Amino acid sequence: SLVETLQHKIDCNKDGRLLRALHFQAAELLDEKLEQLSDAAEHLRQILETAPDDGDALDMLASIYVREKRYGELVDVLDRRAQLTTAPAERDTLLYQAAHVTQHETLDLNDAVARYRRILDVNPSHIESRAALWALARGEDCRLPALDALEPLLRLAQEWKPLCECLALRLSVVDVPALRLDVLADIAQVEEAALEDRAAAFATWARALGEDASSEEARVALERLAGNTGNFAGLAEVYEERLKAVYDSELQLKLASRLAELYERTLSRPERAVELWRDVESLPGGESVALSRQE
Repeated sequence: SLVETLQHKIDCNKDGRLLRALHFQAAELLDEKLEQLSDAAEHLRQILETAPDDGDALDMLASIYVREKRYGELVDVLDRRAQLTTAPAERDTLLYQAAHVTQHETLDLNDAVARYRRILDVNPSHIESRAALWALARGEDCRLPALDALEPLLRLAQEWKPLCECLALRLSVVDVPALRLDVLADIAQVEEAALEDRAAAFATWARALGEDASSEEARVALERLAGNTGNFAGLAEVYEERLKAVYDSELQLKLASRLAELYERTLSRPERAVELWRDVESLPGGESVALSRQE
């Protein structure tokens, strides 16, 4: 057969150029005519043993691996092609293809995230890699690694609204109370300082106080924002909600006395202020607070 004839010529020949041509001829025959893809791939690998940077051999080998669904080996070939090219756009395309195959075929999501991240380290505007990371971040299977890849990119580019979404997604996978407060504080600071959205920042700090009524950072921020915007009614509403939810007498005392002051001095609701001062007096240590107010 022609394949056997070609193999005999290969075995008897030592000229590099001729060997390459014979291996290619055999690979094309086995691939296109005989559909013996594994044997065709072996001839291409023989070329690459002596010429690892042979782009034609790598391209043909990649095509065979796609059809054979040999995805791990396909990724290796795409990586090699990316290393060989000097064109940035072509390199990004090849690396993205390798990352896409890693994500969807070999199902190694952590490695896929790392691959997308390496593309963006060099080319932060690579649209496909960004979209892939966002899809993973919004999904459930690999959210945290994807967020870890996206967050520094968004901060560096000062993309504040997407950063807030990124942080909100991070909040959905963080369980430790102290870490949750850190994330909420981060969101609120971006909303206030970068987006200049004090209402959103106030709502986020209110959420933080809702998660930990003892958070001094959240309380101070709420007081400051209420003072800057005049939203003392909103502040009172937040404190009322917290007062209903807490059982610690020290926190109850702090919230009730501050609420009473707000209603008495700022919001002109003396009846509610009187009710709260009565509550304050009934709490441990409340009598001294009430007496100091009268002095």
